[in-house]
Amino acid sequence: MFSVLRSSSDDAEATTVSRAEFYDVGGFVRGRYEGARLILAIVHVEGQEKVECSDCRIDGDLIQRYAFKDGMMTRLTLLSDESPGEAALDAAIHSFSSSLPTLLGMKPASDGEYSEPSSLRAPSRLNVGGTCLTLYGETTSVPKSANATGERLDPFGPVFRDGRESWFSRPDGTAASYYFRPPNFIEIGPYGDQYICRREMGKEDYTPMDEAYSADAELFADSVPLAHSTELGEIFTVKTLAHPLVRDLRQQWIQSYPFYDEADQRLSLPSAPRLTDEQYLALHPVIFWRGPLSEAFACIYLPFDNPMMAEPVIYLYSPTKQAVHISLDSGIRIAASKPKMAARGWNVVASPGGRISAGLESFPYLFWEGRYRVIPPPERGDVVARDEVPAYLDRALAARGLSTREASDFKAYWTPKLTRAPYYIIAFYDAQDMRFLAPLTIEPRPDTLIRVLMDSQPLSEKISVPAGPPPRFIDRYGFTVIEWGGIER
Repeated sequence: MFSVLRSSSDDAEATTVSRAEFYDVGGFVRGRYEGARLILAIVHVEGQEKVECSDCRIDGDLIQRYAFKDGMMTRLTLLSDESPGEAALDAAIHSFSSSLPTLLGMKPASDGEYSEPSSLRAPSRLNVGGTCLTLYGETTSVPKSANATGERLDPFGPVFRDGRESWFSRPDGTAASYYFRPPNFIEIGPYGDQYICRREMGKEDYTPMDEAYSADAELFADSVPLAHSTELGEIFTVKTLAHPLVRDLRQQWIQSYPFYDEADQRLSLPSAPRLTDEQYLALHPVIFWRGPLSEAFACIYLPFDNPMMAEPVIYLYSPTKQAVHISLDSGIRIAASKPKMAARGWNVVASPGGRISAGLESFPYLFWEGRYRVIPPPERGDVVARDEVPAYLDRALAARGLSTREASDFKAYWTPKLTRAPYYIIAFYDAQDMRFLAPLTIEPRPDTLIRVLMDSQPLSEKISVPAGPPPRFIDRYGFTVIEWGGIER
C-alpha cells in the first residue's frame, strides 16, 4: 500500500466521505499496457456498509484498477467494480474514482475497452457447466473461513467454499464470491408435491434448511435416489429420521400438535394432521441435490415448513403522547426488525398523527419479520386471478379495517409477490388467529387492535376451495394499534 486518501462531498444529501487504499500488485508483461504497473484501489464510501442490488451484494468496498506508467494513471473501467445503481451512490463513486489520480498528483485517464486478463473481471452472472451462478460480493482476499475444495474453475483457478458461497481468488489477490440461486419451488412426483428450495440471502435467519450447507456429507450418506431433474440432476431424499435436518423438522411438526388441537375449531386456520414416523418419511419431508460446484442444496416439503412472517409493520395511533412497550413471544425467531429490537421488543414513544420515536429517530411504523409455527398452506379462502389481485386486495383490506394509507403500504409490498402464478388461494388471519401465530404484548393495552396476516398458495389453474370466515370490520377508537403482514413461502 502506498497511499491512503480521504475526500469529502459538499452535498449534505449525498454520501459524504470516501476513502481509498492503493496497492501496487504487479505489472503488465504484454499488451497495451506492457511495462505499466497494475494499481489496485479499494474504495470505501462511508455510510454504505451494505448495498443491496438485484444481481449482487457489495459490502462497502469497491475495487478499482488502474494502469500506471510515466505519470499517467488510467482507470480500467471494465476491470473495476460498477456501482450498484443508486443515483446518489453512483455519483459519489464515479466522482471519487475519477479524482483519485489527480489526488495522487498524476495525470488521469480512462480506458473503457481494455478487459484482460478476464480473470480480474467479476460478472454479475457466471456460467458454470450450463448453470448460472450469481455474484454475491467482492473482497480484497478469500476469507479465512472459506475452505479449499480441490476444484478449479477457469479462468479463476482454485475454488473455496464458505457455506453456500463459492469463492475464487484472482491474480491480483482479490476474490469474488458466487452462489447458485436454486428455484423458489420445485415439484416432485405424480401429484406435483411442492418443495420450497430458497431462502433470501442476507437475512439474520437460520432455519433447518441451512443445515444442508454445512452437513452435506451426512445428508447424502443417509439418502436414497428419488427422482431425476433435467435442471438439477439426481434428486435424493432421506431414508431415516437420523439426520439433524430431518429430525428438527419432525420435532417442529410434533410440537405443533397442541397448537392446532387448540385451534381446531377455528375455521380460518389450516390443520396439521398427526403422522407416525413412517407416515412422515413416506411424504419425503426433505429432498436435496448437488449444485454446479458440488455444494449441497435442500428443499423442504411445503406443508412441513415454518415460513417467514414477512414485513409485518405496526402503526401506533395515540390520542396523546405516551410511552409504549411492544414485545414478541420468546418462541419467534426474529430475522429482522426496525428500529432494531432490544430483548425481543421495542420501547418507543407514540404521538398523535402516528409518528413513533425511538431515541433520536422517528419512524412511521415499526417493522419485524421472523418464523414461529409450522403453518401449512391455506386450504380455504378466495381463489383470485393474478390480474385481479390489486382490486381484490383493495376490497379485502378495507373490509378488515385498514385505512387507505395502510392498504397502499400493504399493496406496495405484496402485490408484486403475487404475480408468478395465474391464480392464488388467498386467506387472511385476524387478531384472534395471531394470538396463536405470533403472540404480541402491548403496554399500555390498546383500545383498538387490528392485526391482518395474509397467506397465499399459487395455483396453475382455477379451482374451487371452501371459503374462509367472513372479515370482521373493527371501528377504531382511543389508542389504536394496526399491524399487517404476510406469510412468505
